[in-house]
Amino acid sequence: MYNWRCLSVLIISFFTLIGCNQTIEVNLKPVPKETVDIVHKNFQQRFLYGEWRYQGTETEPGKVLALIQIPEKLSLSEEQTSAYIQQVICPKRTDTDVWQQLNQVSLAVNLYITTQASGFTSQCPNPLV
Repeated sequence: MYNWRCLSVLIISFFTLIGCNQTIEVNLKPVPKETVDIVHKNFQQRFLYGEWRYQGTETEPGKVLALIQIPEKLSLSEEQTSAYIQQVICPKRTDTDVWQQLNQVSLAVNLYITTQASGFTSQCPNPLV
């Protein structure tokens, strides 16, 4: 009797782990090239002139990071910098083609001076989700 209980717990645990693994795989799909291209085009057009330079994107499964090099540190708090990125730098609410293409992919912007690791990153909230 005891062995059946252990076996039942083991089987249930096994199927639970399989279910978790499948959920993780769904969320870790690579970002489609079309999505990266539309994000790239959006930022490239807006940072064509001036001292701020769009330096491309980095991707991870389910995430796109737009990299923008700035000439000097902003005189803003972290909260203000995050708000600035979200309100001014992220694609506008009216850029529905960008947001529709992103769908379940998160978009963030990294502002940095010399190295990306020392920069400031903020998420861009998708108005369609």
